[in-house]
Amino acid sequence: MSSLTPEGTYYALIKDSVATQSSPTNPQIAIKCNITMQAGATDWIEIAPLERTIFIHLSKKAQKYSKPKLQKLQFNGHFESPAFGVQGMAVTCKHDLYENKLREKWELVDDGPGGFEPEPLDQNAAYQLNAWWQAEQAVAPPVPVAAPPVAPPVAPSPLPVASPMAAVPPAPPMPMQAPMPAPAAPAGMPVPVPIPPSTAAAPIPMIPPPPPQQAAPPADTERPPWG
Repeated sequence: MSSLTPEGTYYALIKDSVATQSSPTNPQIAIKCNITMQAGATDWIEIAPLERTIFIHLSKKAQKYSKPKLQKLQFNGHFESPAFGVQGMAVTCKHDLYENKLREKWELVDDGPGGFEPEPLDQNAAYQLNAWWQAEQAVAPPVPVAAPPVAPPVAPSPLPVASPMAAVPPAPPMPMQAPMPAPAAPAGMPVPVPIPPSTAAAPIPMIPPPPPQQAAPPADTERPPWG
């Protein structure tokens, strides 16, 4: 193959399927299909059709991973003449290095029930790993735990130095103003007498106004004759 199909997700139309085996202990179903579209950012993009074969492995170890794929494709249950109830399926293309050559690897999109289940570690392998780890711990010195770095002390900032200034004399006190004289009473009105503190409850004496001045008799312009 001169050029490889770019890695990504594609849509394939099923053409035919047949049950084969790559070894006596590795049966599989080979699905021939046409790749017609590639998944874009938001939609499928049509491409020139590519004919590819997708394998579903059926070995003892692979059966639990292949079961949800067969259910997703609506497998008819007959391995002598396998068929599927769907016409198309989503597949992925990846590049793997095989025998020092980069090749395409096509698989079904694994989004069905079940998914990947890790193979549990058998007891013999666990025993060997435990023995290896204990031997390594007995030989290798313990790794010292580094203490967290201590931040250097922060020097206190110097206090601000006040600039020398000439002493300013205090302002002189304000002079006290003399009390304003009481306004004079109008003519003809009694003048109130200030009330001493000791006689605050005594009646206020009133100074009578001065008597009105009598008008001088007019000058005699004519005197009666003396008789």
